[in-house]
Amino acid sequence: AGVVLERDALVGMMKGEEEDADALRLALSDARAAGELAEARHLAEHEALGEEVEEGRKGAAALRQEVSDARAQAEARHLTEEALRNAVEEGRKEGAARAEE
Repeated sequence: AGVVLERDALVGMMKGEEEDADALRLALSDARAAGELAEARHLAEHEALGEEVEEGRKGAAALRQEVSDARAQAEARHLTEEALRNAVEEGRKEGAARAEE
């Protein structure tokens, strides 16, 4: 009877060790899955940030172009105004010259 009890005790210990090993394997599998999920989230966040940065760059380029266009328009208006002033001044000079004749 003592041998049977000893054998049953050993079998019970082995089953307990197998259950512990199974639990450890399951925990390891869960940890790996959690790690992979965290890595996937990190990559997705990184990609989203990259897209936001690219959109910001495009927006900044568009704003720079708008500023450049506005400066060009202002310069064109200035040149037009200057040309008009010159034309008016020449007209006055011509009118004064005719008046003296």
